[in-house]
Amino acid sequence: MRTVLSISLAFALALACDNGAGQGIAQIGANDCGVWVKARKENRASLLEAHLIGLLDGMAAGRAIEIWQAQGVKMSVEQAYLWMDNYCQSNPLSHVITGAHRLANERTNGAFERRGKMLPKE
Repeated sequence: MRTVLSISLAFALALACDNGAGQGIAQIGANDCGVWVKARKENRASLLEAHLIGLLDGMAAGRAIEIWQAQGVKMSVEQAYLWMDNYCQSNPLSHVITGAHRLANERTNGAFERRGKMLPKE
C-alpha cells in the first residue's frame, strides 16, 4: 500500500511541476470518472482511492497548501471519496485528476488555483 501511495505522490508531484508540455493531448489511460464510479459500485476501488489520496497529498505538497485541514476544517478520506463519487456522477466524462483539482480548489476557497496553473484541460 505504501508503494502505491508513493507512486501516486510521485505522479502528482510530476503533474504539479509540469511545464505545460503535452497539454491538450488525449490520455486514454487516465482514470476517468466512468472507471471511478464503476469501481466504487463494485467495491473494487482500493487502487483508485489510493491514487486519489496520493493526488491530493502531492498537490498539497507541490503547492505548499493545506488541503486535508483547509481553513481548520478536517476532511476525512471517506469524505474525499464521497466528494469524488458525487463529482464523477455529475461529470461522467471528466477525470479523477480534474476532480481532485476541483476538490483542492473548493477546500481552499480558490487558493490552490491561485498558487499554480489552471485546472487541467479535459
